[in-house]
Amino acid sequence: MSLRAPSFHVLIAGLCFVAHNAIVLALAGLGAPLWLAMAGSFVLVCLLGYALHARFTFEQPHSWPALARYAIAMSVNFPLALGGTWLLTVPLALPLALAAPLASSLLVLVNFVLGRWAITGRLASFSRSAANGQG
Repeated sequence: MSLRAPSFHVLIAGLCFVAHNAIVLALAGLGAPLWLAMAGSFVLVCLLGYALHARFTFEQPHSWPALARYAIAMSVNFPLALGGTWLLTVPLALPLALAAPLASSLLVLVNFVLGRWAITGRLASFSRSAANGQG
């Protein structure tokens, strides 16, 4: 894998991070319960993330099977993000504006590994040549 994939992943992950948190905060601000705000964000950000990662990060054609794998892989995020956000907001009493981004930050590596598997069919791995800028 070239260094291109991690570079694009960081950019797209950042965009998805901002989109997710904006959607959660907006829906919660409109009175939606946390689980519904998180579910709405999941659907929208999953579609956005798949479209961008397939095209730019992994340079793969869009397909329904890859989208299905990506949605399944990213569904791991839902309980982790919801549970993490709940733990930070309820027992630790952090404001949602701080808790949601903090919980999201913890999922970036998980997303890269699962996203690569879903879109390319391969788990993330770096060869020595890629690590040396030759691949």
